[in-house]
Amino acid sequence: MTRRVVLYGPPLAGKATILRSFASTRGLKVDRFGAGSGAFPAVGLRTCTTSNTVIETVWGSTPNRDSWTALVEQATGFVLVLDAQGVRESLDRQFATALAAAALQRPTCVIWTKQDLVGAQASGMSDGGDFDVAVPSSWPVFFGRKGDEASLVQPIEWVLAQLG
Repeated sequence: MTRRVVLYGPPLAGKATILRSFASTRGLKVDRFGAGSGAFPAVGLRTCTTSNTVIETVWGSTPNRDSWTALVEQATGFVLVLDAQGVRESLDRQFATALAAAALQRPTCVIWTKQDLVGAQASGMSDGGDFDVAVPSSWPVFFGRKGDEASLVQPIEWVLAQLG
């Protein structure tokens, strides 16, 4: 069985950076498929594939969560990628709410990105800190740090470990 992990979240949250970090740490490549192909007519798709694993995300700046339907349906696990910048709170909340409804019994975790852009505001975040972004308490929370590939890859590794 192929494990399919989806990096899910709003535009510009860091999903492609996390995917490239995962590929880089394993000597893999990231494939990019243009908008208008296959089951993803409205968006582009980035994937990183090993013999039994596909890590994928939507690329581009569309906040349209409907674009994610096919990926979410096929996924065996998720990494919810949220941006710690205050101006992104509304989109973070929308994507977190949508994934909480869709993930059901599939392994899911959260990574907060861009703490380097918000400084101390993000230092105490466990579920969004001062943000009104609720995620299920069963979802582990990770913090990605710019230039630290290990911190960016850790959530994917957690999901893969859960999937066995």
